[in-house]
Amino acid sequence: MRVVRLAPPSAAPLSQLLTPYGVEFPCGGAGVCRGCRVRVVEGTLAVTPEMEQCLTREELAEGWRLACCAETAAPVVVEVAQWEASILADETPFPFTPRDGRGIAVDIGTTTLAAQLVDLATGEVLAVAKSTGGAWVGPHEPGSVRDGRRPAYGHDP
Repeated sequence: MRVVRLAPPSAAPLSQLLTPYGVEFPCGGAGVCRGCRVRVVEGTLAVTPEMEQCLTREELAEGWRLACCAETAAPVVVEVAQWEASILADETPFPFTPRDGRGIAVDIGTTTLAAQLVDLATGEVLAVAKSTGGAWVGPHEPGSVRDGRRPAYGHDP
């Protein structure tokens, strides 16, 4: 899991601090989707009512928080769960005819692009690459899809 060290100069929402790292907020910060889960490694992040609704007691005890609902004024180190999504990882059988060469399997999702390099003779995965939408991060109109956040439930705010 990728670890991010944050040292805000003053109180700031984690969503603001993590957006430059390519973290996305699929529910637009409503605290309902678990897509922005982080685990506190060092420091503290207060538990909010949204987190109590969305995360289990065990997860909260293990340090899991929703970045879209968290704020900090002190340094904190978090592990970002968003980058641990299983991509192209299911074991669903599919028709396969061995042949010479290599091929690429591509998964284009709503927040992630992933590709696997596959040996066509054996079906062995030789390499995997993925991007979690970091290209969307930048100086765009606040609240738009292009500002690195997703509109809540597919509707613009």
